[in-house]
Amino acid sequence: MASQRYSVERNEKWSCFSSISNRFLFPFQEKKEYEAWRFKEYGPRRASVNQAVTMSFEDALAFAERNCGREHISGNLREIGFEQIEIDNFFS
Repeated sequence: MASQRYSVERNEKWSCFSSISNRFLFPFQEKKEYEAWRFKEYGPRRASVNQAVTMSFEDALAFAERNCGREHISGNLREIGFEQIEIDNFFS
């Protein structure tokens, strides 16, 4: 796996998933807000979200679960605003 950060879209909102920490870095947000974060983080020469390295939400969950366990990614999902019932549904 070459990239360390992935743009992840879920229900038309975006977050960044780190394959190093196996977690989402912040809550999912509108594309405009996410683009602003990318500009601040990577500067004006960054690729647009449409050209960025992406990962599906389901793949990010599976990756983190495989590397760190379900409790790790479940805790991260709670930290970024998901309700426990939603988290349970992701893994059912």
